[in-house]
Amino acid sequence: MEIIKPGTTIDFLGKRRTFVTASFALVLLILVLIPLRVNLGVDFAGGTEIEVKFHRAVEVEKLRGQVAEAGFGGASVQQIGSADENAFLIRVGQVSVLSDEDLERYREAFARELSSYGFVGLSFNPSTGDLLDLRTEREVPEAELLRAARAAGLPLTQRDEPVRNLTRAGQPAYQFVIQGLSDKVSEALQAEFGQDVEVRRVEFVGPQVGKQLRNRGIMAVLLAMVGIVLYVLFRFDVRFAPGTLVGLVHDVVITTGYWVVTGREFNLTSIAVLLTVVGYSVNDKVVVFDRVREVAARRKGMSLYDTINTAVNETLSRTIVTGLTTVIALLGFLVFARGSIFDFSAAMILGILAGTYSSIFVAGPIALVVDRWVQKRETERKVHESKTAQA
Repeated sequence: MEIIKPGTTIDFLGKRRTFVTASFALVLLILVLIPLRVNLGVDFAGGTEIEVKFHRAVEVEKLRGQVAEAGFGGASVQQIGSADENAFLIRVGQVSVLSDEDLERYREAFARELSSYGFVGLSFNPSTGDLLDLRTEREVPEAELLRAARAAGLPLTQRDEPVRNLTRAGQPAYQFVIQGLSDKVSEALQAEFGQDVEVRRVEFVGPQVGKQLRNRGIMAVLLAMVGIVLYVLFRFDVRFAPGTLVGLVHDVVITTGYWVVTGREFNLTSIAVLLTVVGYSVNDKVVVFDRVREVAARRKGMSLYDTINTAVNETLSRTIVTGLTTVIALLGFLVFARGSIFDFSAAMILGILAGTYSSIFVAGPIALVVDRWVQKRETERKVHESKTAQA
């Protein structure tokens, strides 16, 4: 399919300074705003995510007010699915409501109540939610565990098995499930909406786990970019590798600009978007650079400037058709989807546009700059060798 007529000679490199300058200014602006504007989701920042469904229509603002009254003023409330589903996602930047003072008070009470069983310790891991681990020297009957918990004032959950026996190899160990953050939110909603609210899902990520996920996500994107640049370096020419790398950085940063501008949650789905954009972008650039090599072989003696312009013109139809096809496939999700799927589609469309743009106005001009630098160094080397020979 030929959208652009064969023989078209648009001078894409003629305005390269304007386009490259504008691109670098935009990339720099986004990089400055990323630490200030990117809203890290539960996956990376840590916290609790609660999915609830109502059996009648509920306003987002009213729901947000109820969550704030429960003591979580900074919580995020987002509608998911279609409007008639009445489903919401509540995100709270905490994993537990248990404080260090509470833990110390419970520890002292259990040491007193279970002294005859050889109390060893009571521990709490913030990354695992509202679970208290108890260890003793001798096995403790469940009735005694419940009695000690009531004496300590431990708020055991009403929605799950409150005490779990984790004894292994004769070493007594127990776990208490206490009323946690999700219970407080659920109770506040049920007090307002009664049986019309249903808690579908509760997930939490500790701050250390979130940090590891964030670092590994960034590392995945960087390693993908490095691997692609090495491929271009060995597959084509050393002059094209820097342009590919700069183009990929440009596309990743511009795509990240979606979360900077909208303030939407940046999570693991966002990393998937960036990796997909990297793959799409490099495919576009490899097509252009492969055509550059073909044109150079056909037209011996043509300058790299004219070679790149010719290659971009010859692949322009393919670039437009590929980009439009991908965008059309994503438009359905953009129109009908909500939540993470909407963000995925919108960011992908932006990434596709950025990747197409950088293949034409960023990668080519950078390759031209590198080529001129290589030629200058080669000329200087020859002059130096000539002077050395004459001496």
